[in-house]
Amino acid sequence: GYVYEASVADITKLKEITDWVPPTSLEDGIQALIDYENDFPDDHSWDSWTGQNVFISSASNKTELCEVVSRSIEQVGSGNVIAADCNQKCLAKYFCDVFWKMPPLDEIQLGELQKYIITNQVKLVIPTRDAELKWWAERKSDLGTYVMVSDVECLENCFDKLLFAEVCKANGLPCITTATSMEELEESSTFVVRDRYGAGSRHVYIDVSKETALMVSKNHTDPVFSP
Repeated sequence: GYVYEASVADITKLKEITDWVPPTSLEDGIQALIDYENDFPDDHSWDSWTGQNVFISSASNKTELCEVVSRSIEQVGSGNVIAADCNQKCLAKYFCDVFWKMPPLDEIQLGELQKYIITNQVKLVIPTRDAELKWWAERKSDLGTYVMVSDVECLENCFDKLLFAEVCKANGLPCITTATSMEELEESSTFVVRDRYGAGSRHVYIDVSKETALMVSKNHTDPVFSP
C-alpha cells in the first residue's frame, strides 16, 4: 500500500462561524513558500550559518525554547544560544550556551546593546515577551542584525483590540465585532467584556448580561465589548 498524509484540518466549523475559508490551497501555499525561499537574498541564507549566534531576550523560564533553537542551529550550521534576562537566577541560564544578565530595557543604552550584538556575532534576535515587542521593533533597524519582530504599525494593530477589529473590517476580513459601548451592539443580549489593551486572557468576562457587563467593565481602564 501507499503511505499518505491524512492530517488535513476539517475547517467546516471555521466556515460555519466566520463564513470564511483560506483562499490558498495547501499545495499552492507550499509552492509559494518554495518560491519565496528561492528568491531570499543570499546574505540571509541559512546555508551561511556558521559560528553565528541566536539571542533570546527575556529568556526567563523558556527552557524548551532554548533547546529547540539549539537543535535548529545544529541542523543548519554552528553557533550558540545566548539567553538574556535581567534575572540572574532564571532557569534559561542553565539551558543555553551563553547567559547575559541583560539590563532592563528601560535602563539599557542602545550603544551597549549594539556592542554586545556585534562582539558576540549575533545573527538573530528573538524577543519573547509581548511587552517588549514594540521596544525591539522601534530599534531593530539600528542593531545591525535580524530581529524577529513585526513592524511597529503591525504590532499596534494587534495590541489594540478595537483597532484590530477595525483594520480587519477595512480589509474585508471576518472578525468579532468590537466596540467601546454596548449601545453599539443593539442586537446582542449577552456580552464579552475585555480590556482593550489586555493580554493573556486576563479579566475577560464571557456571555454575561448587560447589567453584569456594565458592572465588570468598571474593573477595566479601557473596556471593550463584543456580542
